[in-house]
Amino acid sequence: MKPMTSATSPDAGEDAANAATTATRIVAVIVCAAMFAIFYFGSSFLSGAAAPFLDALAKPADASPIWWDVAKHFARSGAAELIAVFVPVWLYCALRGRSFADLGFNRAGTALPWIVVLAVEAVLLFIELRGPIGSVGERFTPYALYASVIVAFSAAFSEELFFRGFLMDELRRGGFGVLPQVVISMLFFGVAHLSYIPKDINGWTIPVFTALAGGFWSLIYVWGKRSLWPTITAHFINDFVVLPAAFYLFATHPGA
Repeated sequence: MKPMTSATSPDAGEDAANAATTATRIVAVIVCAAMFAIFYFGSSFLSGAAAPFLDALAKPADASPIWWDVAKHFARSGAAELIAVFVPVWLYCALRGRSFADLGFNRAGTALPWIVVLAVEAVLLFIELRGPIGSVGERFTPYALYASVIVAFSAAFSEELFFRGFLMDELRRGGFGVLPQVVISMLFFGVAHLSYIPKDINGWTIPVFTALAGGFWSLIYVWGKRSLWPTITAHFINDFVVLPAAFYLFATHPGA
C-alpha cells in the first residue's frame, strides 16, 4: 500500500499569491499615508516654527505691505515643504536601498508628453488670467516676483517629488496598476490642499482643481517614462503665475 501524499491545490496556490499581493498593496498604502502625514504635519510645524523669525523682519520701505506678507508666507512655507519632503523621502530611499534619483530626476522624458503638458498649461493660464487672478496689480515688483519664484520652486520640486515620484513609485512597487496609482496620487494631492477651503471664494474650487491637475500631471509622469521634469516644469509655471496672485486676493478680499 502506497503512503498517502499531500497535494497542493492550484486554487490554494492562487489564493496564497492573491493574499500576498493584497498584503503588499495594503503595506504600500500604509507607507504612502504615513509619509503623507510626515509631509503634511511636518511642513505645517516647520512653517509655524519659522513664522516668528520672519514676522520680526522689518518691512522694507519700498515693499507693498500685502506683497511683503505674501513673500514672507512663501519663504517659510516653501522652505518647510522642501525639508518635509526631501529629507523623509531621501531617508526612506536610503534605508530601502533605492535610488533617490530614480524617482524621476535621472530621466528627461519623451517629447510628446512635454508638448502636451506645456500646451495644456498654457491654456489653463490663459483661462486663469482672464479671471480675478489677471486683475492683481503690482505683480512685477521685486517682492511679488520673489514670492512667485520661491513658491514655484518649492512647490514644483517638493510636491512633484512626493505625489508623482515617491508616492506613485511606492504604489507601483506595491502591485498597483497605473490607474490606481493616478487616482490615489490625485486624491492625496487634493487632500493636501484642503487648507485652502476657508480662503477660497467658492470654498472648494482650489482643492478640486488641484486634484484634477494632479491627476493630469500623474498621467504625464507615467506617459513620459516616469520623468519628473515635464511635471516639475508645468507645476513651476502654474504656481509662479497663479499662487502669489491668489494669496494677494485672499489678503485683499477676506471672506469674499
